[in-house]
Amino acid sequence: MSGRETTGPREIEVKPEPIAPPVSSGVSDWDRLERARKWLLHAEPAVSGQSGYARTFAVCAVITRGFDLDEASAFALLSSWNEACCPPWDVRTLKRTIREARANSRLALGNKLENRKQDSRSRHTAAGEYRS
Repeated sequence: MSGRETTGPREIEVKPEPIAPPVSSGVSDWDRLERARKWLLHAEPAVSGQSGYARTFAVCAVITRGFDLDEASAFALLSSWNEACCPPWDVRTLKRTIREARANSRLALGNKLENRKQDSRSRHTAAGEYRS
């Protein structure tokens, strides 16, 4: 030995941190599900050959991140939307896309739950520049 005394392994308490702060507090689970269901009624279905995966990812991102729904709740809602897709996604692929959208989308968590008045004029110019 090198002359150093060892006292054994140190115990370190590790507390997992949440992925994101809870933004949906104050909005019930039922209300989030109902808002997401209504939003999906107007969502265009994915069509093969017409950026179908991109459309599916975007819709999954809004449902999982925008409405802050867990994967199981999102799958329950998206299953009916999926029936209108051409062709419909198989269960495994739809579940994977939901998981990937929840993990990788840049959409702000809970952004569809905010009750803010939207400015009637666009904040983006035709060139895509942001204006205040």
